[in-house]
Amino acid sequence: MRTIKIFDTTLRDGEQALGCSMNPGEKIEVAKRLEKLSVDIIEADFPVSSHGEFEYVRAIAGDNTFAHEAGIHQYGVLANRKTYEIMTPESIGRTKSRIIPGKYSGRHAFEERLNELNINLDSETFEKVFEGFKYDE
Repeated sequence: MRTIKIFDTTLRDGEQALGCSMNPGEKIEVAKRLEKLSVDIIEADFPVSSHGEFEYVRAIAGDNTFAHEAGIHQYGVLANRKTYEIMTPESIGRTKSRIIPGKYSGRHAFEERLNELNINLDSETFEKVFEGFKYDE
């Protein structure tokens, strides 16, 4: 069965519309309402633009701060953390970044997660497990 995910960019793109800027409190309220509507992915603003933006993004993201699910982000973080993380997880009280395995994960991220779990597979078994992981719905 196929699923549809709702991806909302109001808190990012909406900010670029003339006369539509919101203060951090209004952004948090919009995020809460989007969550109530069961929006799957809420893309927030750019937390590096100011301390206020950082605080509201952190308030919205919560435990998902420094969690990477998109394959290209995972690859970039694993290759060079500074590619997608301009600050360290430790600077906001996190111990490390998290790679969240999902259908958009590549082999690199999947293999890294298996290594974290101390699971060692030969190449043939890895390919079979990876294909099952990627395409199992």
